[in-house]
Amino acid sequence: MLMQPWLSVNGPRNITGRWPLEKRMSNLLNGFRVFWQMVKEEWMSNHMQGSHTRQVVVERLGNPFWQYNSRIAKEGLVLRFGEFDDLDRIVELERLGYDGFEAWHYHDFRQDFLANPYAAYIMLDTQEPKSQLIGLIVGRFRARGSHISHLIVHPEYQRQGLGSLLLNVWLSCAERLDSPQITLEVRASNQGAQNLYQRHEYKIIGKRERYYQDNGETALIMKRWVD
Repeated sequence: MLMQPWLSVNGPRNITGRWPLEKRMSNLLNGFRVFWQMVKEEWMSNHMQGSHTRQVVVERLGNPFWQYNSRIAKEGLVLRFGEFDDLDRIVELERLGYDGFEAWHYHDFRQDFLANPYAAYIMLDTQEPKSQLIGLIVGRFRARGSHISHLIVHPEYQRQGLGSLLLNVWLSCAERLDSPQITLEVRASNQGAQNLYQRHEYKIIGKRERYYQDNGETALIMKRWVD
């Protein structure tokens, strides 16, 4: 059976072969939304990179790493704040640390880094034989408390105390900012991570059902108070 020229698998057209006005307006609106998102992202990339918007927390923290860097320098490691140019390496480390699962995609990190005035990206690098990003802790600081969204250590460097190092650095930053509590989420099945957090005085206070998009797993909410 031949399809009439004004019929389509995407819906009926009128006898002239054109979409009805409502459909054309909907397509036009969707196209405008896509275009506006592209313009907004391009503007953010060109005008907000390194601006004061993202530097609010970083500037208030000053240099919270000096006491740690003096100790870990002999191991060829250094702590620093993340930069925009780190985003590709951050995404790659997330993929390695989460067994291929990307909790955040590149555009998520980019949006957060450029537009979130409360964000803090703390990187852990090797210095020799070449600089390599091997760990990070990412989150945000607000007056009512801070939240850790990512704590990742490269698989080849795990079980060496680097996760504890990053948690201690975050705690030091919270103390500097008088942030009264720290929260995070962890997979219900990730007993190793839960044990790490519990050693750092985090306690389970709740859960989020079907929180993780890859398998619908429940997230446990953990919190510790900042003395």
